[in-house]
Amino acid sequence: HHHHHHHHHLLQSSHTFVDLAAIKCVRDRGLDHAVEKESNLRPMLNLKNLIKSEPSKSLPFNIITQNRETLGIPIRPTDFIRKYPSVFQEFLPGGIGIHPHVKLTPEVLDLDAEEQLIYQSDNYKQQAADRLLKLLMIARINKIPLHIVDHLKWDLGLPQDYTQSIVPEFPDYFQVTGANDSFLELVCWSDELAVSVMEKKAMKGAMGYEKGMPITFSLQYSRGFEIDKKFKKWVDEWQKLPY
Repeated sequence: HHHHHHHHHLLQSSHTFVDLAAIKCVRDRGLDHAVEKESNLRPMLNLKNLIKSEPSKSLPFNIITQNRETLGIPIRPTDFIRKYPSVFQEFLPGGIGIHPHVKLTPEVLDLDAEEQLIYQSDNYKQQAADRLLKLLMIARINKIPLHIVDHLKWDLGLPQDYTQSIVPEFPDYFQVTGANDSFLELVCWSDELAVSVMEKKAMKGAMGYEKGMPITFSLQYSRGFEIDKKFKKWVDEWQKLPY
């Protein structure tokens, strides 16, 4: 009987989870649009970098088509290129070619030069190194295979060549280790960086925040989102959890 009673109690407590699938989703057009733009940004920049890496600073269409998958181009490469006339320019080499080529517009080359300068600035390198160190600090064994960090380059705002341009400049933060230099490993934990932005804000407040106290996240619902009582109660309880 005791066992049965215990089991019943477990079932009851699990009902406090909110069925998120039952909550009606409201489309947020602004957000949808931002996500759509972002999904084309990566292949566009991949293609820009590929063209830029060519000695002639141009590429024939057929090479782009062959590399379509690696570049992540979601539609027919010709359509993709023509979608962004401010980035890519079509031309026929020597004016007679049967193979149309693609080059970058002057505006994009200017932007790219500006971006390269930012990559070289101390301020940028410091911020990128801080983000990378934070990532290592949350990894369970304080080291991460480089091929995984490579996948996160985009989200962490790291330059393509971060293992050459950033890692060696912060030997007190991290180092490349392992057979074939396959891991990025933490060298020294940073107490200063082990504080989230939420905690920093709370410490600036007048409440006298101490680590582990609850911190409420500011929430904004999409327009037209209907909140039922159960969901609201769940969110309120979640906001009171120790941070």
